This record gives sequence, structure tokens and C-alpha cells, in this order.
Amino acid sequence: MDASDGVLTELALDGGSLLATVQLGATGNLGASVAVGAGSICVTHTHGGRVIQVDPASRLVVARIPVGPGPKDITADEQGVWVTR
Repeated sequence: MDASDGVLTELALDGGSLLATVQLGATGNLGASVAVGAGSICVTHTHGGRVIQVDPASRLVVARIPVGPGPKDITADEQGVWVTR
């Protein structure tokens, strides 16, 4: 993920070749926290006070979830995500 340009990048584990990019449609500080779980990829958007949810199959943003000011770290399990502010 490049937090400065709002792009989530998928790389191959066997050499790092570029597999896909997802335009997150966010500006400002995204934060540097990404979590995978519950069938989604979630990225904190610190400046926007939200979590951006990406569907890994379609590689599209499916939700922008307001979580309050300054979300930082994020983790996920099979039921959902946990966010610190």
C-alpha cells in the first residue's frame, strides 16, 4: 500500500511481481494499517476517520465505514475488524 497516493497494491509472494492495484479513492493520510479477515481487506484512513473495505475477489472498494477521528491500527478475525484510535 502506498499511503501517499491512496493505492492498495497486491504483490505475488514468489518474487514480488505486481498482481493488482486498487484505487482507494482517499486523500490525505491513509495510515499504514491493513487487515485481512471476514472476507475483506480493510485499510485505515486516518485523515478521513474511516476504514475502507475492499472486496479481494473483485478488488473494488465496497464500503467506507466511519469510525471516528484518527483510526490507526486495525486487525481482523472471521467476524469483523477491530480498530484503535
